[in-house]
Amino acid sequence: ALRDLLLGRRPKDLDFLAEDPQGAAEEAARRLGGRAFPLDPARGHYRTVAGGVSLDFTPLEAPLEEDLRRRDYRVNALVLLRGRVFGLRGAGEDLAQKVLVPVREENLYQGLLRSLRGVRLAAELGLGLPRATREALARHLRALRLLALLRGRYALLRVGEAPIPALLRQGVLEPI
Repeated sequence: ALRDLLLGRRPKDLDFLAEDPQGAAEEAARRLGGRAFPLDPARGHYRTVAGGVSLDFTPLEAPLEEDLRRRDYRVNALVLLRGRVFGLRGAGEDLAQKVLVPVREENLYQGLLRSLRGVRLAAELGLGLPRATREALARHLRALRLLALLRGRYALLRVGEAPIPALLRQGVLEPI
């Protein structure tokens, strides 16, 4: 959301670090007339939706700079603290040049959809993809394809373990 503001756009979501994310989400819902719900309660992630805006509340899981280094792209590694914008080295330049650059390529592998999200963000925000970013995204997408193939192979192997009469009764084998 800070990224959107700095790009001159109206954010659709706002992200907050909170000591008590659940309490902060519930308080925001009360004050704004919205609804709070857990996104990932085991990790302390909560969301409030009010007035067409999503407010996400998460705990600070590491020192601030370390937390920012875990982000996917440098334009998303920004924080507003006491009225000042802080970010990783290069984030400001990326915004000024309107380009999308991963914080580190290995961060893309922390989430299955981070490369696809990057392509979506670039398209939605009008950000360019420098050559190194395009190459990193392509490597990640190839890894996703391999993962999908391996998962598909495993699923087919498991089908072979199922009793054939049960598959026939359920009509699963008819198209084959």
